[in-house]
Amino acid sequence: ILVALIGTLVLALLAADCASGDEGEIVGACAARILIAIGVALINLAHVVGLLLFQSAGYEGLWSRFFARISLFGTPTAVVVSLLLGLAM
Repeated sequence: ILVALIGTLVLALLAADCASGDEGEIVGACAARILIAIGVALINLAHVVGLLLFQSAGYEGLWSRFFARISLFGTPTAVVVSLLLGLAM
């Protein structure tokens, strides 16, 4: 859950940094960073709520592990992709 929260915050800061840049920046890469940040925020929001509900009911099956792994591995991957898009600008 902590990786999801911190990663979402980092993605939001990267998207905000892109949006506040000069007029000559690549528009497509900036739009992609913003969409990645929004998409990961929505996914992590759903997954963190799901994980909290799973833990409150004592469920530790397939879906609990799936939600945890998507947030744990998907969020850092999205941060790396966003950073690579920033280097391309």
